[in-house]
Amino acid sequence: MRFVFFFAAAIIASTVAYDQTVKVNGTISCNRRVARNVLVQLRERDTFDTDDTLASMYTNDDGTFRLTGTEDEITSIRPYLRITHTCGVTARDVCHKITEIEIEKKFVNGETFNLDIYLESQKSKETCD
Repeated sequence: MRFVFFFAAAIIASTVAYDQTVKVNGTISCNRRVARNVLVQLRERDTFDTDDTLASMYTNDDGTFRLTGTEDEITSIRPYLRITHTCGVTARDVCHKITEIEIEKKFVNGETFNLDIYLESQKSKETCD
């Protein structure tokens, strides 16, 4: 009986869900220098599931990136950027930082979110292998 309930709920959810798109352009720097080859992920927060990666890329030689991602959800998506970098990291061979930047809901199915990111001034979490 539970299986039937969950199966029916999944079918209903898939018919009610709708595509939501986010576009983000930006430049990343660290201590006034462009941040080359930095991993930038456009992600979406999920409450009961692992967060989804909508798009990802490494920054270009000039520190720029351009991401567009679409997610099919019932409720409004909660997008954010996850940047994996070594700005301010001493042991670069074994450690990195993760910086997350929330994206306002007005940019979902709206205009492109343009931003300049200065990693040295962002709150980041450092992890080491």
